Formats: sequence, structure tokens, C-alpha cells
Amino acid sequence: ALYQGYGTHYIDLWVGTPPQRQTVIVDTGSSITAFPCSGCDHCGDNPATGELYHLDEDFDKFKSRTYEQFECSTNIKCPLGVCQHSNPQVAESDQVCKLAVSYAEGSSWTAVEGSDVCYPGGPHDTALANNEQRMAEGVGLGMGEIDEGKEFDWLDFRLKFGCQTKVTGLFRTQLEDGIMGMDNRDGSFWMQLREHYKNHGKSSGDLQDFDPSQFALCYDRQPISSELSSGVGSGALTLGGSDSLLQSTPMVYADNVSPGIGWYTVHVKGMFLRSKGGSLSEPAKNSRYVRVDADETTLNGNTGSNRGIIVD
Repeated sequence: ALYQGYGTHYIDLWVGTPPQRQTVIVDTGSSITAFPCSGCDHCGDNPATGELYHLDEDFDKFKSRTYEQFECSTNIKCPLGVCQHSNPQVAESDQVCKLAVSYAEGSSWTAVEGSDVCYPGGPHDTALANNEQRMAEGVGLGMGEIDEGKEFDWLDFRLKFGCQTKVTGLFRTQLEDGIMGMDNRDGSFWMQLREHYKNHGKSSGDLQDFDPSQFALCYDRQPISSELSSGVGSGALTLGGSDSLLQSTPMVYADNVSPGIGWYTVHVKGMFLRSKGGSLSEPAKNSRYVRVDADETTLNGNTGSNRGIIVD
């Protein structure tokens, strides 16, 4: 399920053994999944007042039996980050893989790169400790055989992610703990999952009902509520394809006009706004659609047909 945040949508990502919940914004404009880990300095609270912002405590990597931190050297490259000394002031300190990301609105975070087993979804407040419990809740159901005679099990999948050591701006004050990268670049959650299938000899077309090269987001918007901590359902993330039960009309497609840059970029020909608001599934009574008075150049920032706006 997708849940509603402060102008965002997020999912539950259960990380480690035993699983610890980390709520993460689903971001189609980012490639890396990251969330605060133990030792992160005031990454989800107000240092002056102690007010808690995030839904969960920082991920405690020391309590996970399956957490691994990436170390590197001249001969061992980092999967996602850059190899640096863990303590820049000490030349003999261990070398670790570090990540740093800044955003246009001013927020930023730094992290060390680690990996752990994880699964998305399931009950909002209850961890599912084994595959039998997850299958009973539909988590991993229909994802096919990963090996001959062996059904897919989320605990065979290791996610490479950023274990945040510092955050600024909205990453501190947001409701969610972290972010899930879902763009079109190596390192994104869905690409790591696809690579997991490839490593087991599976690719698009090998599985009858599950294509690891696809995912779908179905967004809804519930009435504004000040109480979101209990989890306000607001859509669905479908891995491996799309769910026709969520569609009231046939699917339509738009070209990714700049696939080489790693984002999903579409060329917009027109934009419409709906009056009177309401949710997507239940528009306000007598609402109507009004076309924005702007030409294609204004909407896309450029006259070229291969230029557009990022779906983020």
C-alpha cells in the first residue's frame, strides 16, 4: 500500500533480521534508497525541543543479524558510492563507501553504503518474520520461481542502500524516515530487484505473471488530515507490472523522451486542472476540467520534442 504524507506518498520498507520498519517516500526522481541509521545525529527530531518528526526510530544496524557495511579499497569499488576514509582526519582509518545527495529545494543527506535483506508492504504496524507469514499476507505472492522449484523469497534479496549519518532540511522534518529511489538508473530499488532476478537466470518474459522490468504507481489523495501517523492509505505500488483491478479505464502510455539521463521525462502537450478538488476516485460534485493557458514551450521549458518535464 501507498500511504499519504505531507504532500508525498510513502511505503513501509521492513529492513534487517529481525525486520525493522522504515517508511520511505517513493521517489521516481531519485536512484538511491536511504534512511537514518543508528548514530545519525538528530536525523528525525528537533535538537532544541526533542520533538519527533519521523514515524520510526533510526534503523539500528547493530540489531540486524544480516546488515553488512561495504568496505572498499583501490581494488574494491563501491557499488553506489565513493570510497573514502571513515575518518577523514585519520589516514589509517578504514575505507568505506560514502554517499552524498543534495536536492534543488535545499535538503541534503550523507550516508555510508550498506546492504541488508528487506521486504516492502505488509501490515503497517506488524513485522512478518518469515516467508510463510509474508505469503499469508500476500507479500511476495505471484513473484514467480527464482530458482527451479523455489518460489521467490524476499529474504533472499539484499538491498544496497544509504545508511544516513546526517540529514538537513525536509529530510529531518518530513513524516517519513527516508526515501526510496525508483528512477531509471542503476541502484534504484526496482533495478536492484531486476538484477536479483537476472543473477538467477530470470529476465523479462521468463515469468508468466511477473516482469521484474516493470512497476506501477497508482496514486490517490485522501481528504487532508492532521493525523497521518497511523497510516492513511492513498494508493498502491505494484512491482512486476500493473494491477488491472485498480484501473477503471484502459492503460495509455507516454514516451520517455530522454531515457539516457535516467529520469522519466515526458513531453507535455496540455495541462488541465480540476475545479472544486476531491479525491481522484471521487471528484467533488459538479467539478470540471479547465485547461491551463500555456503553450508547449512554456510547459516543457524548451521547443524540442525530446525535451520535457521529469515525472517525480
